[in-house]
Amino acid sequence: MKLYKYLSSNKNTLDALVNAYCWFSKPDDFNDPFDCALIKNESLNHTLRNKRKVFCLAEDKDNLLMWSHYASSHTGFVIEYSPFSDSDIDLLIKNHLFPNAPKEKLAIIQNAKPVQYNTVEELNAYMSFFPTSDDELVAQYQSFRENGDEEEYLERFNQGLYLKHEAWSYEKEHRLIHEGNHRHCQPGQITSVYFGAKMSSQDKRTIAVLMAERFKGKCKIYQAFFSKERYEINFREFNPKLDLDGLGLTFET
Repeated sequence: MKLYKYLSSNKNTLDALVNAYCWFSKPDDFNDPFDCALIKNESLNHTLRNKRKVFCLAEDKDNLLMWSHYASSHTGFVIEYSPFSDSDIDLLIKNHLFPNAPKEKLAIIQNAKPVQYNTVEELNAYMSFFPTSDDELVAQYQSFRENGDEEEYLERFNQGLYLKHEAWSYEKEHRLIHEGNHRHCQPGQITSVYFGAKMSSQDKRTIAVLMAERFKGKCKIYQAFFSKERYEINFREFNPKLDLDGLGLTFET
């Protein structure tokens, strides 16, 4: 399994590459106002939108809309994450880069969950399940707990972090969610980087140099281009002589 992160090329994404971390966002920063905000009880909504941090990934690297919306109209880039091996994870835990928690709780690619895309009716049904008042919410929770269904209740609560309207289905999104800092260890091995079709030569050279120094040839770099025969975006191996046009600087891969 490989998952992809669409990014703009700016000082923040470059800092993350240099310092080997990724940025988990608050739901308040999302462009969908209903994202992680389907529960109208203020206490629960506060927990979902302020305590939880989310890292969004996509199934595909060649989605034209994703390139436009999340990679600055093809001037950004895409990172390909591949799963850590068991020995990689053990080493990260040993070096305290991951918390001392069961592997199924770690923020790694293997644990990313797909977003469920629902109709308006399905979303409204979910929203209507949780009471808005705190007293009714506590009573509802106690009822589930007394019947031995506490896990079911908590699962339904957490489900709200993975529900979106079907209009967003083109994203084919997967999510990693944790409570903690915005900065977190990379969730997988960075195995490839894809430069946008309109990315500047300066940005391409900067990232290519970073990748070469950090990964010593173990991370492949590709250049995106628009097909002349079909309505699609294609990729080829990055070629400094072709892809750093007009920069006036050399770079050896």
